[in-house]
Amino acid sequence: MSSEYIRLSRPENIYGERNLLKAQMEILKLIKAFEEYKRLRKEEFTLKILLKTKIEETKNNIKLLESLLPKADKKMFMPSEQPKANIRSIKKRLSLEQEIQAIKKKLEALH
Repeated sequence: MSSEYIRLSRPENIYGERNLLKAQMEILKLIKAFEEYKRLRKEEFTLKILLKTKIEETKNNIKLLESLLPKADKKMFMPSEQPKANIRSIKKRLSLEQEIQAIKKKLEALH
């Protein structure tokens, strides 16, 4: 099998070399970007692991604090009687307002 050669003109030769060099440059840029991507992914992975360990430490510290702090009496913080008192005071206010209105009507009737 014999090889055949084609002679290129000077502008064709320059055009081909320019395109070849541009393609090589793009490939090198892609390799650089991919290496940066791999580095960032590795950094992300290590940061995620660090975050997970910090969260676990924080959970353990919260559990330790909960065990060391005194327990609060739940009955003290549950306002079971307060709503009844509020309802009574609202009813008293309504009945007082009704009495006031009744007195105003009597006063108007006297005039």
